[in-house]
Amino acid sequence: MAEGMPKVFRKSPEVVSTYDFLDVISGTGYTILFLGRTGGAPANATGCILSNHEFYAASQTAVSTGFNETPSAIATGNASVNFDVLLQKPLVIQGKAIFQCSFATKISNAAITAKVKMKVHLKKWDGSTATTIATSAFSDESSTTSVIYTDYKFFTANLDIAAATLIKRGEYVRVTVDFYGYNSAGGHQWYGIIACDPEARTTSIIQTDTAADNVIANWNASYPSDAQMMLPIRVDI
Repeated sequence: MAEGMPKVFRKSPEVVSTYDFLDVISGTGYTILFLGRTGGAPANATGCILSNHEFYAASQTAVSTGFNETPSAIATGNASVNFDVLLQKPLVIQGKAIFQCSFATKISNAAITAKVKMKVHLKKWDGSTATTIATSAFSDESSTTSVIYTDYKFFTANLDIAAATLIKRGEYVRVTVDFYGYNSAGGHQWYGIIACDPEARTTSIIQTDTAADNVIANWNASYPSDAQMMLPIRVDI
């Protein structure tokens, strides 16, 4: 650029969008959002965020609990945990979002059986109203009689976003994890715990809660301890 040209006429640098990987055939760029915790006790599900940075989570799990006094079928929406990220630029998402995580379950009384499964929802949230964009199928069902977290399941799912969906600047991308469960006898409690450490640690699990029902000493290394939502972003190629 010539010296002395007034700054008002100088061209601004272009903003270059980057993606974790690119599907050229579908014209989709994927950004990986890690589910993580920046604080709060696992049982109260505070500090749950989405980030595309692999940070060391303050608490590496999030816990949901539920009761079902009618032990006949999976109950509807017993417990939910929300993970959010605020957008600083608009995004148009379309295609297949990919979610993966692992979870474990237990029951409060070994004399009965708990059956637990989960699903995940991709939403946009404006601070007051959440709108569901896509929902996964159910995970495999966990069946446990253990009073400690020993029954692990790996869950991976496609969430089909058929129509191009705009998420505006100032809105949030939200991932809602739902646990559904029931017991073989009423009056008892089941627990579902999802691993959400972006750094995928499996030993010396950090917790900010001391209640026995909300902590786990080590995650089974055969199951990933990070949880990811791979977000499909429309790209003009």
